[in-house]
Amino acid sequence: MQLFDIELDDIDLSAPEFWTAPREYRESAFAKLRNEEPIRFFEEMDFTFVPKGPGYFALTRHDDIWHASRNPQLFVAVRVRTSPIFLPN
Repeated sequence: MQLFDIELDDIDLSAPEFWTAPREYRESAFAKLRNEEPIRFFEEMDFTFVPKGPGYFALTRHDDIWHASRNPQLFVAVRVRTSPIFLPN
């Protein structure tokens, strides 16, 4: 159930504003993604002090996530910068 009418192009999982939006907004955004584009590409956040990475595909349906997590030969997870805090390698 979508509580907010959200356009796909308005959903940016890399934007800090998305994660501080009301829970109902985020739930509506994920429902929209699951229903209309369950595998969607997002640009990485733009930090002025580090090079911008290649971006990432977000999987939003349980079955897709389950399949990807059990087939590492088909799906590669790489580190992307979604936070200005650097994590150790």
